[in-house]
Amino acid sequence: KQEGACAVKYTVGADGRPKDIQPNCTPAEYNEGIAAEIAKMKFKPGLKDGAPTDWPGMTQPVNLTAVKKKT
Repeated sequence: KQEGACAVKYTVGADGRPKDIQPNCTPAEYNEGIAAEIAKMKFKPGLKDGAPTDWPGMTQPVNLTAVKKKT
């Protein structure tokens, strides 16, 4: 019910999965849930010399809004 915002830092691994996920949410109680959702994402990994490689330093902004009741 509470709104908030996060800046989530992570590395896209050579397998395309996020790792080293570091959410910085306000309020902090959302960190665990946001980290779990980011972990479900799948990306095309970066390439180095034609081979998949880790891609560190990714940042994902997340805005959390309260669900508005229909009237």
